[in-house]
Amino acid sequence: MTDIKVIKSKEEYEQILKRIEDIFDSKPNTPEGDELEYLVDLVEKYEDENFPIDKPSPRAAIRFRMEQWGLNAKRLIPSNDMIIHPGETLKEVMEDRNISAKSLAQSTGFTQNYISAVLNCKENISADFARKLEDALNIDTDFWMKLQELYNDELKAFEESHLV
Repeated sequence: MTDIKVIKSKEEYEQILKRIEDIFDSKPNTPEGDELEYLVDLVEKYEDENFPIDKPSPRAAIRFRMEQWGLNAKRLIPSNDMIIHPGETLKEVMEDRNISAKSLAQSTGFTQNYISAVLNCKENISADFARKLEDALNIDTDFWMKLQELYNDELKAFEESHLV
């Protein structure tokens, strides 16, 4: 097993990536499987410190989703269907992490009914819930609050532009 405790150079990083590639299919709870787990942890720490990735702004997240759907903002016909509720983002995060509404309710202290209402875009994300989401999901409170603010602003603008 490799006895490196911290990756100190790009060369060490690349050597470890090569070793990970060599033992990638190792079975868990074997010497090589344990080594793989250890090396992956070292690489994650090195990458977090040397290649940090900023969280996207709510607007950037929306643009990204629009690109995924093949939508062009200039060609969009104004529709409140295109205003993305933060509950949709929360639903995607939960799906990506395989987290149930029940589990999120337990970790946040909010009721499963409230969480379901947020996921179904029937309830907004409160500041208190956003703080609990940061603790439970490790996604900043500000991210959730800015998503909610952006949603509120865009919904208001849409409604004002469609008044008769």
